[in-house]
Parts: sequence; structure tokens; C-alpha cells
Amino acid sequence: EGVRPLIGPQSWALSLQNGLGSEEIIARFVPTARLLRGSTAQGATLLEPGRIRWAGQGPTLLGLLPGVAQPPQPQAQEIIAALGRAGLPAGFTRQLEAVLWEKLLVNAAINPLTALLDLPNGRLVEEPTLRVILSDIIAEALPLARQHGVRLSPEEAVARVEQVCRATSGNISSMLQDLRGGKRTEIDFITGALLEEGRRRGRSLPLNRLLWALVAGSTRQARHHRV
Repeated sequence: EGVRPLIGPQSWALSLQNGLGSEEIIARFVPTARLLRGSTAQGATLLEPGRIRWAGQGPTLLGLLPGVAQPPQPQAQEIIAALGRAGLPAGFTRQLEAVLWEKLLVNAAINPLTALLDLPNGRLVEEPTLRVILSDIIAEALPLARQHGVRLSPEEAVARVEQVCRATSGNISSMLQDLRGGKRTEIDFITGALLEEGRRRGRSLPLNRLLWALVAGSTRQARHHRV
């Protein structure tokens, strides 16, 4: 809503947000043929307005929405080039669904735990009990992710999440940053998206549902105290 006056009849939009579902909201304002979605793996902590501590760079991949069969237009390539000039090398993929679901798996394991326990990412693999919880979260979510092209085995999925924890060990997850700041978190777009997919496919995810409820409740409490 805040940028609606900037959207013209030929505008393109790109969503690089965590989780799933943001592009459906953006599609209310931009036709799907001119809407890109993507995944980026940047470890960063907002220290104060206008000041960010960057903790590591991973791949940035863009793609079209499902059902949009046309090849990437010149405007999409211009967006990729602009990201590159800004120090964010990006590429285009037609397998973005699997990329997004693999990232969702990582976010669903790391973000709620770090937010609830007020810990940096790396602490999740330093404590044996937390590593067990990470594995249990992944075990619940992986069958859903495999329906969307993720080809990781359970062992590979756990190793992938632990690798991200170690690579961003000092990073404060976006969900924890939001909780500390009394802001709305991404829990509905991350764990909530998993729960919705589980509902559609008749799968129960009790641990993820518990984490969703705890973060949602903590978010309301934090926002109440901020007010």
C-alpha cells in the first residue's frame, strides 16, 4: 500500500521475502506476468535505522510465478543486472519452487527457535537438545517440501540447516529481530505456510503448530508492550 503511487501500468515487481505467499499479495497490484519472485541468502542484522551488519552472502535466484510460461523478459534481466551492480550477484532459474521450499525448510527450523529462545543462529547447533529439535522440525516439514521439488534426504536436510547455522553463527534471525523490535514477524508466511500446506494434504505437523502458536503469542505480547 505504501508504494502504490509508484506502481504504473508497466511496472515490474520482485519479492525476495522469506516464506511463501507474499507474491499473491503483490499480484493484487502488479500483473503476474510482470512479477518476479526469488530467494536470497543474506545474513544481516539491523543495528539501527540505516545501519546493518552483514554476516554472509549466499545465492540469489529469481524466477517467474507458477503458470507463467513465457521466457524472462528484458526487464527481468535488467533487474538481475541491477542487483549485480549493487553487489548482489543474481541468476534466473526455472526450478525456483524447489529453491523456495528448501529455504522455507531452513527458515522454519531456524527462525522460530532463535526467536523464542533469543539466541543467534549458531547456538542452535552448539546445544545437543536444540539439534534434536531442529531435526524434529525438519522431519515434519520435509515430506511437504519434497512435494515441491526438494530432493534432500532427511540427513541431507538436517546437514543443510546445520550448515546455515554455522555459516551465519553470529547472525540474529529476522524473526528474532522483529520480536525484539515489537514488530509483526514472518511466522505466518514461514511456519504458517507449512501448516496450510499440511492442511491441504491432510498431514499433521504438531511441533510446527506449537512453534507457530508460541511465536504468534510472543509477537502479540511484544507489540502490546511496545505500545
